[in-house]
Amino acid sequence: MLYMIFKELHSVMDDNIVFYKQQNSTETTQRCVKLFSRVKDLARLLEPMLKSFSEFYHVFDFDVDTPGNGYRSLTKVVYFTRFRKERKAMKMEVYCSALEQLSVMVSFAWRLLNANPKGQLFFKDDQALSVAFVDEYFHMKRACFYGRSLPYCDLCFIGVAAGSLLSSGKYAMDPELCGEKFEEITKDINVQLLKGFWNITETEALAAIAKISSVPVHVNKEISFLPESFTLPLTSTTSQYLTVPVPLTYSGRAPIQMRLISHKLLEGQESQELNNLVKSSGTSAKAERKLKKDLAPKSKHLVVHFHGGGFVAHTSKSHEPYLKSWARDLGIPILSVDYSLSPETPFPRALEECFYAYCWALKNCSMLGWTGDYVCLAGDSAGGNLCLTVSLRAAACGIRIPDGIMAAYPATLLKATPLPSRLLATFDLLLPLSVLMKCLGAYTGKAKHYSWRDTGLLFICISLLTNVWFKTKCSF
Repeated sequence: MLYMIFKELHSVMDDNIVFYKQQNSTETTQRCVKLFSRVKDLARLLEPMLKSFSEFYHVFDFDVDTPGNGYRSLTKVVYFTRFRKERKAMKMEVYCSALEQLSVMVSFAWRLLNANPKGQLFFKDDQALSVAFVDEYFHMKRACFYGRSLPYCDLCFIGVAAGSLLSSGKYAMDPELCGEKFEEITKDINVQLLKGFWNITETEALAAIAKISSVPVHVNKEISFLPESFTLPLTSTTSQYLTVPVPLTYSGRAPIQMRLISHKLLEGQESQELNNLVKSSGTSAKAERKLKKDLAPKSKHLVVHFHGGGFVAHTSKSHEPYLKSWARDLGIPILSVDYSLSPETPFPRALEECFYAYCWALKNCSMLGWTGDYVCLAGDSAGGNLCLTVSLRAAACGIRIPDGIMAAYPATLLKATPLPSRLLATFDLLLPLSVLMKCLGAYTGKAKHYSWRDTGLLFICISLLTNVWFKTKCSF
């Protein structure tokens, strides 16, 4: 057995050495030739020693029925290290599958490039391609991207894929199974499960750790009050006003929740008017009395913050650490809005509450420790979307628009329009496109349902010259 294995190894190494020596001499080909020669040398060294081991296996076995000892183990280690061809084949199959999926994405990108006018990135005209983009690309098999071909995924998603610590071991040992499980979970994930997973950062344990490691601030007040309509002057004329409506969609009149963060206690933040609205304060009454003696003047600037979380998760609580750092580094107050989440209260409830909170801040600048001079909206992901939509609504209503917007990776083009960058979402690890669409479906109140079918996907790129069948999903 060992003789045949080493004979085959020598033959394969000789063939590879001849092949690479015939190629153009580069650093890579020279390294390959050196590597294969080294393997041959090691094989010549190992073969006689392992052969001698085989002659004495039985001497050191526990008994006839228990063939086991260190010599056998050493031989098996060498065997599995060098000669597990089925493992190599499995690895090649996974990479081949990944290459096939990448070919589909490149084909879509190739068609986009040729169908669009020169220099046009956004795709507008061919509705058929948008349908193909959803029906084929959006639901192609993605397990190959989450397993062996991307080794760092193994540990990243064991917890998500396994569901429990007791069963996570099998996913750690089997990259293909881990990839398939992750694809299965993210493909048909329940929004409530997604909310629970993303809201892990909202738990008391993690919040306590974040509080210890975050920057200390003097003001961290949770504000809650039942909204009442009020007026704001229009920017075009001082004689006309806009009546800011109370958010009523879906859940009716409900408390507006916000968090005021400031590194120092600013003038106005100690007012009884504000304290009447405070649900919870991170500062004791004794500490507040001490801080009142060192009141800082009002800030000329205010940041109104809308947190991210795919419209379905998070509150200002889990975003506190970086907001506290902003408050210290910028020396300004920050008002973070805890808007209602989907799918319980879909669009436009969150927009209504964020717009109301922005208008309320303009109206009540004094109690926030702000002079009313400059205001900036800030938000990430879903929060970035709300920054833009609140600003658009303010402009449409004719009231003051923010002096600046800091929208980090905002969700803007919410249609299933094919774009080159969106093709990469096939194997996005943090936010797969299927998860993103679940969030958008929950926010818009128009979640789609899918059923399985087998369908053929023709590679669009002419150079491929072949049809490849995939197991995909289609929307009805």
